[in-house]
Amino acid sequence: MTQKSRSGLFKEWRVESGETFPNGDSLVKLSNALDVTLDDILEIAPSEDVGYLTLMNLSALTFMIHPFLGIVSPLVMWILKKEKIKGVNDAGKKLVIFQIVWTLVLYITLFIHNEARFIMLDIRIDHVMYALIGGRISLTGFILVGLFLLNVLFIFINTTRNRLGKDSIILPSFRI
Repeated sequence: MTQKSRSGLFKEWRVESGETFPNGDSLVKLSNALDVTLDDILEIAPSEDVGYLTLMNLSALTFMIHPFLGIVSPLVMWILKKEKIKGVNDAGKKLVIFQIVWTLVLYITLFIHNEARFIMLDIRIDHVMYALIGGRISLTGFILVGLFLLNVLFIFINTTRNRLGKDSIILPSFRI
């Protein structure tokens, strides 16, 4: 193997004994000599990054700008790091599922309120506050405010749980 990888015997012994780690060029030569990929040699394990988990959870707060952003933001972050950072796969799945269900409930509520005539796709927090405070206090206004508060509550609960090293809890609980 030393001849195939064109490295010195002493250098190979130091790598095998864990005294040193081969540089990039040595890794390429070693992988070619063993007929394996670099990924097989390195066996990169998922790292722990609580900050990324926190940011992914908090990215769901973009639902206040537009409900679909509450789905897209965490979805993109989940897809990018689900296999690279420990805990992102589980938390990302739960967060995206919750945001999808929440958005569906929001639009179904609006659909029912408008007597199935139309759905206002551009609903933001300022629309909800206007519905509650702006003179049109109704059951639907209270339901919308309740939905928004429920979403914020779940986001902050899961952000705190992830920072403490616990799994996310999001209801309803579905498995993918």
